[in-house]
Amino acid sequence: MLPSGVVEPDALAGGVADHGEPVTTGAVLGALGEAGPDGWDALLALLPTWAEQDPAEHAAALDRLAGPVHRVAVAGASVEVDGTAVAVVTAGHPKALDPGPLVAAARALRDRGAPRIAWLWTDQLLWLATPSVSPAELNDLLDQPVYELWEWADEARA
Repeated sequence: MLPSGVVEPDALAGGVADHGEPVTTGAVLGALGEAGPDGWDALLALLPTWAEQDPAEHAAALDRLAGPVHRVAVAGASVEVDGTAVAVVTAGHPKALDPGPLVAAARALRDRGAPRIAWLWTDQLLWLATPSVSPAELNDLLDQPVYELWEWADEARA
Protein backbone atom coordinates (compact mmCIF):
# COMPACT_ATOMS: atom_id res chain seq x y z
CA MET A 1 0.00 0.00 0.00
CA LEU A 2 2.99 2.28 0.26
CA PRO A 3 5.07 3.36 -2.69
CA SER A 4 8.54 1.84 -2.37
CA GLY A 5 11.21 3.91 -0.69
CA VAL A 6 8.74 6.22 1.08
CA VAL A 7 9.81 5.60 4.63
CA GLU A 8 12.76 4.30 6.57
CA PRO A 9 11.59 1.76 9.18
CA ASP A 10 13.73 3.45 11.85
CA ALA A 11 11.65 6.62 11.44
CA LEU A 12 8.58 4.71 12.67
CA ALA A 13 10.15 2.78 15.54
CA GLY A 14 9.35 5.34 18.24
CA GLY A 15 5.70 5.76 17.27
CA VAL A 16 5.17 2.02 16.98
CA ALA A 17 6.88 1.42 20.34
CA ASP A 18 4.61 4.03 21.97
CA HIS A 19 1.59 2.03 20.78
CA GLY A 20 2.72 -1.11 22.60
CA GLU A 21 2.04 -4.75 21.86
CA PRO A 22 0.91 -6.26 19.62
CA VAL A 23 2.34 -4.33 16.72
CA THR A 24 -0.58 -3.87 14.35
CA THR A 25 -1.04 -2.23 10.99
CA GLY A 26 -2.96 0.53 12.75
CA ALA A 27 0.06 1.21 14.97
CA VAL A 28 2.42 1.32 12.00
CA LEU A 29 0.08 3.54 9.97
CA GLY A 30 -0.41 5.84 12.96
CA ALA A 31 3.36 6.18 13.35
CA LEU A 32 3.63 6.79 9.62
CA GLY A 33 1.04 9.57 9.83
CA GLU A 34 2.95 11.16 12.71
CA ALA A 35 6.30 10.91 10.91
CA GLY A 36 4.73 12.34 7.72
CA PRO A 37 7.36 11.46 5.10
CA ASP A 38 6.70 12.79 1.62
CA GLY A 39 4.50 10.48 -0.42
CA TRP A 40 3.22 8.33 2.46
CA ASP A 41 -0.39 9.08 1.58
CA ALA A 42 -0.20 8.40 -2.16
CA LEU A 43 -2.21 5.20 -1.78
CA LEU A 44 -3.73 5.80 1.67
CA ALA A 45 -6.20 8.18 3.24
CA LEU A 46 -7.17 8.54 6.86
CA LEU A 47 -10.41 9.82 8.31
CA PRO A 48 -10.91 10.51 12.01
CA THR A 49 -13.88 8.50 13.29
CA TRP A 50 -14.56 10.60 16.37
CA ALA A 51 -14.03 14.23 15.39
CA GLU A 52 -16.03 16.89 13.58
CA GLN A 53 -17.17 15.15 10.40
CA ASP A 54 -16.99 16.76 6.97
CA PRO A 55 -18.54 14.73 4.14
CA ALA A 56 -16.61 16.83 1.62
CA GLU A 57 -13.33 15.64 3.22
CA HIS A 58 -14.52 12.04 2.98
CA ALA A 59 -15.43 12.52 -0.68
CA ALA A 60 -12.06 14.17 -1.38
CA ALA A 61 -10.23 11.17 0.13
CA LEU A 62 -12.21 8.73 -2.02
CA ASP A 63 -11.78 10.97 -5.06
CA ARG A 64 -8.00 10.92 -4.65
CA LEU A 65 -7.91 7.13 -4.26
CA ALA A 66 -10.31 6.57 -7.19
CA GLY A 67 -7.76 7.85 -9.69
CA PRO A 68 -7.95 10.46 -12.42
CA VAL A 69 -10.83 8.92 -14.39
CA HIS A 70 -13.50 8.96 -11.65
CA ARG A 71 -14.87 11.79 -9.53
CA VAL A 72 -16.33 11.61 -6.02
CA ALA A 73 -17.90 14.78 -4.65
CA VAL A 74 -20.56 16.11 -2.30
CA ALA A 75 -23.34 18.07 -3.98
CA GLY A 76 -25.82 19.48 -1.50
CA ALA A 77 -26.91 16.55 0.65
CA SER A 78 -25.76 13.89 -1.83
CA VAL A 79 -22.54 12.01 -2.43
CA GLU A 80 -21.95 11.72 -6.15
CA VAL A 81 -19.73 9.39 -8.14
CA ASP A 82 -19.08 10.54 -11.69
CA GLY A 83 -22.01 12.95 -11.41
CA THR A 84 -24.55 10.38 -10.21
CA ALA A 85 -25.98 10.61 -6.69
CA VAL A 86 -25.17 7.38 -4.81
CA ALA A 87 -25.95 8.33 -1.21
CA VAL A 88 -27.63 10.95 0.90
CA VAL A 89 -25.67 12.53 3.73
CA THR A 90 -27.91 12.61 6.79
CA ALA A 91 -27.36 14.55 9.94
CA GLY A 92 -26.16 12.18 12.63
CA HIS A 93 -23.94 12.75 15.60
CA PRO A 94 -21.61 15.57 14.53
CA LYS A 95 -18.54 13.66 15.70
CA ALA A 96 -19.35 10.13 14.56
CA LEU A 97 -18.33 8.99 11.10
CA ASP A 98 -21.27 7.50 9.19
CA PRO A 99 -19.92 4.71 6.97
CA GLY A 100 -23.05 4.53 4.78
CA PRO A 101 -22.04 7.16 2.19
CA LEU A 102 -18.50 5.75 2.04
CA VAL A 103 -19.85 2.25 1.37
CA ALA A 104 -22.22 3.53 -1.33
CA ALA A 105 -19.44 5.49 -3.02
CA ALA A 106 -17.04 2.50 -2.81
CA ARG A 107 -19.68 0.28 -4.44
CA ALA A 108 -20.32 2.81 -7.20
CA LEU A 109 -16.59 3.16 -7.86
CA ARG A 110 -16.16 -0.64 -8.00
CA ASP A 111 -19.08 -0.89 -10.44
CA ARG A 112 -17.42 1.72 -12.67
CA GLY A 113 -14.10 -0.12 -12.76
CA ALA A 114 -12.19 2.13 -10.36
CA PRO A 115 -9.63 0.65 -7.97
CA ARG A 116 -11.40 -1.12 -5.09
CA ILE A 117 -11.32 0.65 -1.76
CA ALA A 118 -10.32 -1.32 1.32
CA TRP A 119 -10.65 0.00 4.83
CA LEU A 120 -9.22 -0.61 8.26
CA TRP A 121 -11.04 0.66 11.34
CA THR A 122 -8.77 1.41 14.28
CA ASP A 123 -9.40 3.11 17.61
CA GLN A 124 -10.24 6.58 16.31
CA LEU A 125 -9.22 6.44 12.66
CA LEU A 126 -10.53 4.88 9.49
CA TRP A 127 -7.78 4.07 6.99
CA LEU A 128 -8.73 3.84 3.30
CA ALA A 129 -6.48 2.26 0.69
CA THR A 130 -6.40 0.77 -2.78
CA PRO A 131 -4.27 -2.33 -2.10
CA SER A 132 -2.73 -4.42 -4.86
CA VAL A 133 -3.85 -7.60 -3.07
CA SER A 134 -7.14 -8.57 -1.44
CA PRO A 135 -7.77 -7.60 2.19
CA ALA A 136 -7.69 -11.30 3.14
CA GLU A 137 -4.22 -11.65 1.63
CA LEU A 138 -3.14 -8.40 3.24
CA ASN A 139 -4.36 -9.55 6.65
CA ASP A 140 -2.47 -12.83 6.24
CA LEU A 141 0.71 -11.06 5.13
CA LEU A 142 0.52 -8.65 8.06
CA ASP A 143 -0.61 -11.27 10.58
CA GLN A 144 -3.42 -8.98 11.71
CA PRO A 145 -5.29 -9.55 14.99
CA VAL A 146 -9.01 -10.31 14.54
CA TYR A 147 -10.02 -6.93 15.94
CA GLU A 148 -8.05 -5.01 13.30
CA LEU A 149 -8.66 -6.42 9.83
CA TRP A 150 -8.66 -4.87 6.38
CA GLU A 151 -11.96 -5.34 4.50
CA TRP A 152 -13.38 -4.27 1.16
CA ALA A 153 -15.45 -1.15 1.86
CA ASP A 154 -17.90 -2.07 -0.90
CA GLU A 155 -18.78 -5.33 0.87
CA ALA A 156 -19.65 -3.72 4.21
CA ARG A 157 -23.16 -3.62 5.59
CA ALA A 158 -24.29 -0.04 5.77
